[in-house]
Amino acid sequence: ILSSIVPVAAAAAADPRPASRPSVRRGHGLVYHPGRKAILLFGGGVALPEPRMSDLWALKNNTWTRIDTHGPAPRTLCGFAYDSARDRVVVFGGLGGNNNKYGDTWE
Repeated sequence: ILSSIVPVAAAAAADPRPASRPSVRRGHGLVYHPGRKAILLFGGGVALPEPRMSDLWALKNNTWTRIDTHGPAPRTLCGFAYDSARDRVVVFGGLGGNNNKYGDTWE
């Protein structure tokens, strides 16, 4: 079993992750969108309380693609859901800068 362990330097050199991908984060929203056949990632933050993000990414066939949007302000801990009746992704609320609580809804 231990023969399958790879040294850290070798693992870093053989990193299969693509160069274009979302940064490491927490407090983000994640949802599956059946129409796009993709997982969508929205917002989050690197280290709370700041900075927060408002970027939107799609993961399809192991490839990340950033989706340009003019959506909500940067936030963490928002509601993020797929509405199958209307084929829409919905963002609700969350925490903005200085822990301001949002109560807005975006589609």
